[in-house]
Amino acid sequence: MTTPSAINEFVKKNHRFYFPFVRKLIITAPSLGFVIFPGGFGTMHQLFGAFNLGANRQSRKNADNSLRKKFWSPLDEFIRNIMLKKFHAIHSKDVDLYHVVDSKEEAMRIIKENPRKEF
Repeated sequence: MTTPSAINEFVKKNHRFYFPFVRKLIITAPSLGFVIFPGGFGTMHQLFGAFNLGANRQSRKNADNSLRKKFWSPLDEFIRNIMLKKFHAIHSKDVDLYHVVDSKEEAMRIIKENPRKEF
């Protein structure tokens, strides 16, 4: 990204972090799950960061939800068909780390039905 992102008009409180890992810790540690909306490279970075934490059992949350099937389905197909089936680059359980949904109600239902895991 060549310039910093503008603050979303709906943000009520804003905190800027100098170190990216601090931001990731503050966001992920208390979270029960994530709802990921369509976006660009920054969104993909956060999405795969959350997947990685779940795959490596470094996160106790149990539900990532990508909202808008039309946007996320091609990535889901790539993960399942290329990364998993063709190249065996991920474990078969890794595709259970997320759900592609079309409504906020479905996303919330999945998060509520999948409580935090204890290690």
